[in-house]
Formats: sequence, structure tokens, C-alpha cells
Amino acid sequence: MKIVASILDNLGFEKEVYINDAKQRVRVLQYYLPVTLWLYEQVLLLKKVRPQDDPDARLGAICVGICLPQGGGKTTITGVLQSALNDLGLKTEIVSYDDFYLTYKEQQAVAKANPDNLYWQGRGVAGTHDLDLGVSTIKNMVYAGWDGDNFKPGQGDASSREIKIPVYEKSLNSGQGDRKGEEEWIRKEGPIDLVLVEGWMLGYKPIDPNSEVIVKNPGMKEVNEALKEYQKWDELFDAAMIIGVENSKVVFQWREEAEKVRRD
Repeated sequence: MKIVASILDNLGFEKEVYINDAKQRVRVLQYYLPVTLWLYEQVLLLKKVRPQDDPDARLGAICVGICLPQGGGKTTITGVLQSALNDLGLKTEIVSYDDFYLTYKEQQAVAKANPDNLYWQGRGVAGTHDLDLGVSTIKNMVYAGWDGDNFKPGQGDASSREIKIPVYEKSLNSGQGDRKGEEEWIRKEGPIDLVLVEGWMLGYKPIDPNSEVIVKNPGMKEVNEALKEYQKWDELFDAAMIIGVENSKVVFQWREEAEKVRRD
């Protein structure tokens, strides 16, 4: 099957390894392949169910959010999905919540203004992203190069098709990170069929501010409150996929492994 071959190629698997390794067969056939086919189906279905009497609703790419715990392989799975879906004829591009972190200077200002909030002394949680940059980037990816004529790509000039995706480099400033200058952002050209937005906190909602976890963790009240504003991003998704784990403790191991690779 062509799609399986694409997945194996993206993962760097030799065909012989795939055939003889039961774990890798399960990984491909019970994880990557079903997710790829589900996304392909979503694009086809969502195009059909968008309101026929609203021309604006026919514009743009399908936008799907993917939530996966930190260190859980978001980069790997989105890369596999992008390659496989492109092979199926769907032009697919990826953007991450990480791409929208505040600049180093902005994050330092947040930390200085909130010295008692441990969560805001660095990047990661709600309140450490540039929400407006996220909205404008995702909308640009969804709409660049499209017109409203029965979901057909518009020709337009080069500027109307240009897509600029921010790049955040976590290794800068001794690991505190920073957003690269706009001249180093990723350039793409629309129209796109499918936009994948990945993030470990994608779809998270604020909880009761009087709940035990908020009360017992100083600084979490402000993070919980900041989470309300992320609805701006949620509203841009046509669908979302939440990938969970049976044992949440493994997330800490994954995170440490990912950070070690980055440090090394």
C-alpha cells in the first residue's frame, strides 16, 4: 500500500525491519495509518458539510488540532502525517503552539512583572504565547491563495499566496529560547488543503478557580485565568484529535528525554 510505504519512509524504516518487527508493525498499522486515514476522511467530510448557503464558509483549508503530551512525539507524528497526506494528494502544512511563544525579551518582562509566579519564569504554560501572532498565522495558512468559488484555489498574485510561519529556537539564550527574526521564518505558498496545529495544551479549558489544584499551587490561578484567551485558537479548528496515555507519569520521562536530546 502506497500510504504505508510513505509512513515507513518517513520513519526511516527498512521494509524488512517493518515486516520482522512486531512492535513497529503495531506502531504503523494501529497508530500512524488509522490517524492518517481519519484525517483524510475529515478533510473530505468537512468540505461537504460546510454551509452551502454561506460563501465565506467555503473558503480555505481544513484546520485540525492535534493534542499530545509533552515529549510524546508530536514532531514525529505530524511529520509522518504531512508526508503521507501529501502523497494522498492533500497539500498539508504544520504549525506548533511552540512557534508562538513570546520573544525572549517579552518573556523576561512577564517574569519580572510576576516574580512570585514560578510558572511564568519561563516558557511553556498559558500566558507565555503571543495569541495574536497565533491567530494571524493560522488564518494566513488557512486562507492564503483561496477564493470562494466552490472551494477551488484562487490564483491571486504571489503576495496573496505567501505564508509566513514563525520559528522559535529553544536552544537560544542558554536554553531559555527566543523567536527568530522574521527573515528566518518559514515561507510557504497557498493554497493549502489541510493545516495541522499541534500543541500539548491544545483544547485545554480553565477549571474552577476554587478547585484544590489551583488553591494548592501558587501562581496557577493566573495561568488558569490566562487559559481563557486560548479560545481564540480553538475557534479556528474544524476538528481536533486528542492523543492520551494510560499512565501520565510517563510524560515526565518523555519530557526529560526530549530535553536531554536538546541539551546534547
